Amino acid sequence: MFMVINMKKKNILLYSFFILYIVIMVWLLFVQRIPYVSYDNYCEKLMGSLNLIPFRTISDYLLTDKNADSGIIQHAFINLAGNIVMFIPLGFFLSFIKSSSVTFRAIIIKTVVIITSVEIIQLFSLTGSFDIDDLILNTIGSVIGYIIQRIIFKNKH
Repeated sequence: MFMVINMKKKNILLYSFFILYIVIMVWLLFVQRIPYVSYDNYCEKLMGSLNLIPFRTISDYLLTDKNADSGIIQHAFINLAGNIVMFIPLGFFLSFIKSSSVTFRAIIIKTVVIITSVEIIQLFSLTGSFDIDDLILNTIGSVIGYIIQRIIFKNKH
């Protein structure tokens, strides 16, 4: 019985952290980015916020001139690393929920669906862009989270 109570507390704690993570992500990805511009040229802004060419943004950041302003280099690092790190918890939490039945393939599919939805909402709401490279980097982060969860809870299921 003690084990059941302990597992319930652990599940409640993990679900609470997952909900907190979702709230933080909604804030970071949407709320703080609500545009304060007119929508007079909505289509132009929409098209300017779209990148469907894989590795275009990543290569632009990686090929940043090493002698460039340190602010540009810092922005590139934060963008690349941030897109990975911010989604590590997603893979962790998605793999924890019904973890015995969640496969690597299922995590990839769920992650791609979630991130694609976020990118589409960001694009049409002008709170960000639809960048295929974000999808790639976010998925890498989610996979890292999945692997971390599997390592931590390897012998606990």
